[in-house]
Amino acid sequence: MNNSPSSLPPRGAMGPALAMTARALAALAGSYAFTWGVTAGGAVLGWRLGLPRSEAVLWFSMLAFLLFPLMSLWALVARRLWRVWLVLVAGAAIGAGAAQWLGERLA
Repeated sequence: MNNSPSSLPPRGAMGPALAMTARALAALAGSYAFTWGVTAGGAVLGWRLGLPRSEAVLWFSMLAFLLFPLMSLWALVARRLWRVWLVLVAGAAIGAGAAQWLGERLA
């Protein structure tokens, strides 16, 4: 086995199968979590701002039908996989945290 610097993979490089699996997982599970967080946080925020609860849920659920495919496609075509995961996880956490915090304050 040749261990010269030119034959070693670059630092942080993943194999193609692992990279595709991580990207597919981001497109499916990550986009779902992101969409769920934004929908939950937005519905509670809309309700807090005066919309009837059913309308807030309806509007943000309709937004989810646009948001999920867009985030899934972005996860598949983005150049940097770490940025995809960062945006998806942060969005899911912020949305879910906002929904939890606002929900507790309203109850």
